[in-house]
Amino acid sequence: MANGDLLDIEKRLERMHLALKRQEKELESWRHRSTRIPNWIRNSGVALFMAIFAQTMAAVWWASSITNTQMNIISDVEVNTEYRIASAERYNEIMIELTKLQVMMETHFNKHFND
Repeated sequence: MANGDLLDIEKRLERMHLALKRQEKELESWRHRSTRIPNWIRNSGVALFMAIFAQTMAAVWWASSITNTQMNIISDVEVNTEYRIASAERYNEIMIELTKLQVMMETHFNKHFND
């Protein structure tokens, strides 16, 4: 390579190096000009997010617990309602049978006493 080619390459490298330094300075000035969030704000934001997440999970758990309790109450009420309906029917059947027995006994005793 000729000496002129080497000088040309060196000048290009020097220009590229100067352009890179200008870009680094510009980037550094942008860094200083941009607003940086203080660490305490960032940390409290993360803590707030975690607290909201924990509260959401607690609300979901409570809602699940309440729903489960409601389903158990509904099941118990259905069983009790069925029992009460069946109990009333059974009571009516028993009263009918007792009335029949009473009529039969009165008829029987009236026959014996009248004879």
